[in-house]
Amino acid sequence: MDAKILVGQHLVGGFDGFTMPENIKQAVKEHKIGNFIIFRHNVKDSVQLSALCKELKEVVRGETGYTPFIFIDQEGGVVTRLKEDASITPSAMAVSSTGDPQNAYTAGLICARELNAIGVNFNLAPVFDINSNEDNPVIGVRSYGDTPEIVSKYACNMAKGLIDGGVYACAKHFPGHGDTNVDSHLGLPRIDKTMEELMAFELVPFINASKNGISGIMSSHILFPKIEEDNIPATLSYRIMTELLRNVIGFKGLTLSDCMQMAAIAKFYGTVQGMLMALKAGVDIIFASHDTGLCVKASELMLESLKTGDIDRKQFDTSTNRILEYKKAMEKLPRQSIDIVGSIEHREKVADIYAASIARTGAEIPKLGDNPYFVSCRPFVTTLVANPAIGENSLAEDMQKIFGGDYSLMSNSPDSAEIETLVNKAKGHSVVVVGSYNAHIYKGQEQLIHAMHALNIPMIVIALRNPYDVMYLPKGVCGIAAYSYNDSTVKALVDILKGNKKATGKIPLKMKE
Repeated sequence: MDAKILVGQHLVGGFDGFTMPENIKQAVKEHKIGNFIIFRHNVKDSVQLSALCKELKEVVRGETGYTPFIFIDQEGGVVTRLKEDASITPSAMAVSSTGDPQNAYTAGLICARELNAIGVNFNLAPVFDINSNEDNPVIGVRSYGDTPEIVSKYACNMAKGLIDGGVYACAKHFPGHGDTNVDSHLGLPRIDKTMEELMAFELVPFINASKNGISGIMSSHILFPKIEEDNIPATLSYRIMTELLRNVIGFKGLTLSDCMQMAAIAKFYGTVQGMLMALKAGVDIIFASHDTGLCVKASELMLESLKTGDIDRKQFDTSTNRILEYKKAMEKLPRQSIDIVGSIEHREKVADIYAASIARTGAEIPKLGDNPYFVSCRPFVTTLVANPAIGENSLAEDMQKIFGGDYSLMSNSPDSAEIETLVNKAKGHSVVVVGSYNAHIYKGQEQLIHAMHALNIPMIVIALRNPYDVMYLPKGVCGIAAYSYNDSTVKALVDILKGNKKATGKIPLKMKE
């Protein structure tokens, strides 16, 4: 077989636009790039995305003889690539807040059925990281909780739902991204834990994922100096990706890299060189998610390395055969009709999960009265994995339209002058409702909450991202954990604030002592 085709099976490219550009078709024709990833900038709606997936499959199959993996990050909640004509499931932490692991299976099943109907065949979810660090800027609500037991139970249930619905699932980010305070999109995180510590905590969910036969496990771009002495991140480490994951844990499925264009790799090792290093470390499938041209350069480097013997041929062939076996098995997955996307049945089930996820802390929910005051920021990008078009909602504006009173929009982290202005506007109102968005990290929001509390007006704080915002509120303040900032969240909150439903969720995190 053409060596280019074999190398191309290991590579994943990406591009802008709603159709396949000519230069991407040329990359497939000349360099046999074998797989692609979909982002929100590739999605207009489900019908268009279905046509794009069909085009990708026809072009790649025609040039390589193999169906491409078409990847997507459809975790639910803040990491969502599909548009609103699809059924958007809640974030992982919202699902575990319901207290029912069956909801994770249902979310996975609905997500998979719709992806399958559209033509996507590999979902880069669920997150198997344990969010044990409150200052983690990139995981947070993407995790099911802060214990190995909760994460294992819910993530494995979602993974089963994905497979049963007709797409492959991927556990990420091995060997764990939950205890960092650096975003690997922007820098190179470090976790100083021994093998014994990792085996007792971070690795537990991944071991369970492996035992349950998950399709893929994605690496993290994180330094683990106590188990990898060569000062290279997990993605580039043979000790971690082969000796630990394959030989110790016994994982038989596909290994995938996180995007090699992230700063943790691009800045410190170089994307193309890093892609070769990842392949040599034992990673099967390697992503240059935003620039297929980098896949072309990596292909050329890998082909040369195969000729010179820099790549172990036996290891390479084993890896390639593993990919092809999964592609062959993929043809047996169930096929769904496009009519299922955004169906009433799916939307109703998803709405039920959102409603069951809302959790209350602190004081009872006060009545809003006849003159409430709402203040919130718009959702903003706290990590590059989040949706770039995330700033479309405004909780304060939406609530004012429904309940009356007044509203204001605040900045992501208001300064003292802005806080003073907002506090003055709040005076004389029947209740103050603050919609926070990671106030535990963006301290201006936290300062605003305390300043509003000093007014001695009944107060509600709604955490629209990480629930830490409502776990340490001043006494007498009502906190509501909503986990997401979208239309489905707003609808669930309205029902609770009207008294039509109770906030029955339970935050799946422990407070610090």
